[in-house]
Amino acid sequence: MSQSPISASNSPNLDIATLTTKITQASNLEEQGELEKARALYQEVADADPEGSLGGSARKALADLGESVDGGETTTPSTQIQEVEVPAPKNPLQKSWQWFKNRPIGQKQLATLGISELTSFTLVAVSSVLLFFGLRAQLKEQSKSELAVANISYDIKIDQMGFGFRGQSENTAIIDAAQSGEGNETVDMILSNEITSRNIEIATLVNPQGQVIEDAGSLPAGSNFNPHDLVTEAVNKGEQIKTSELISANWLQKINPPNLEQFNIEERDTFLIRYTFTPVEAEGEIVGVLISGDVVKQPIVDNTNESFDSGYTGIYLTSDNFQLAVSQQQTSQETNKNVGIPNAQLLEKALDNSPKEEVTNWITLNDQGYATSARAIRNYQGDPIGVLVRGTPTTQLNALFQENLVYLAIIMVIAIAVDIFLARKVSGLIATPIQKLRESTQRFSGGEKEARATIDTKDEIGELAQTFNEMADNINTSEAKMEEQSRLKEKE
Repeated sequence: MSQSPISASNSPNLDIATLTTKITQASNLEEQGELEKARALYQEVADADPEGSLGGSARKALADLGESVDGGETTTPSTQIQEVEVPAPKNPLQKSWQWFKNRPIGQKQLATLGISELTSFTLVAVSSVLLFFGLRAQLKEQSKSELAVANISYDIKIDQMGFGFRGQSENTAIIDAAQSGEGNETVDMILSNEITSRNIEIATLVNPQGQVIEDAGSLPAGSNFNPHDLVTEAVNKGEQIKTSELISANWLQKINPPNLEQFNIEERDTFLIRYTFTPVEAEGEIVGVLISGDVVKQPIVDNTNESFDSGYTGIYLTSDNFQLAVSQQQTSQETNKNVGIPNAQLLEKALDNSPKEEVTNWITLNDQGYATSARAIRNYQGDPIGVLVRGTPTTQLNALFQENLVYLAIIMVIAIAVDIFLARKVSGLIATPIQKLRESTQRFSGGEKEARATIDTKDEIGELAQTFNEMADNINTSEAKMEEQSRLKEKE
């Protein structure tokens, strides 16, 4: 048999350090799955030191790998233990997870950071959407509140007329004329003053049958004037009636109020008017009825817009496919009158709804968006005769939303920058020591016995580095002892 490159146990050429290094390398190869290379190294050690402790360790390792050594001859059992391969994951999610686990620590941290930031961005986006819809809901409620103010502005004129004519119903000149059934200059002057001071169109005294006693306009004495039979209703109930009704252009011409020229009689045949019917009593008996009437005009919508500095206010009649009575659109740049809404959907919904409830919708007029509310105007019988509309501009909503988006974007950018900075710092604290420890172990297993891990932290990685250093010291000490024992045997 040819002589082995490494001498036997009693040979003076036996190199204990080399055999120890080979055992260490074989162990590393075994852990990495390179079993054939590991067997070859173990076999070399077993052949070189057949009676020593290193050879015994090598033979035991070969036995564990499925081979036995007898007197330096390697025998392979007839039945070998085959490696069982772990099946690769078939589920795409499992494959992705396995791929992620195999990434370096730094990449894992960056990926985790990316997922965290994406989650944060998604939450910010969801918050923005919720904020937007919350602001829209708030704007709708504001539009309803402004509609209530517009409705008060509409009703306040009726209340003012009712209060004023209730006082006139107690005027001695009015009572005397009602009792006698004949008008006079004093009554005419009283009614004319009401027309002028209140900027209304109708101020008339009639008897309980609805025949004119005195009129501030052009209705002749003795003519019938009982709009919608409400004179009769006021006499029967014995109390004042306040309501809204429709009046034809023909009747308005007959009444001939002082401001008739401001109404477009030629193009419109119907107008919305607010009435009061106030009974006049004498000695406990109703002897007449005072009628006041105010045709809905431009100031009602102008005053509403002026109260809010902007917006859209309009009044529509149910006749002639929602004929526009009056409207105004006021923006920061201009004011437009007689502007109609683009479709009748909102108006139709208002008619179908409860008398005291508002309906809301979003409309666009002249490139300006509005949160719009509407409610029906009903007559004495409860039938809808018009629709009051109030639009609150979305300008403030858009400005507030954009401002919040800017703030959220700034906060998001700052958060991402801070996260990236901290992630890099933390990655350096984890990945760098692990890389150093890895390099030290590779140098040591490659034969550089003085290689040590230089890590100054006291965390888990620091403890692992300290353990490695202690293990390396122990191996070196063991090898030194083996060399000493070998030298002693050679001297014997």
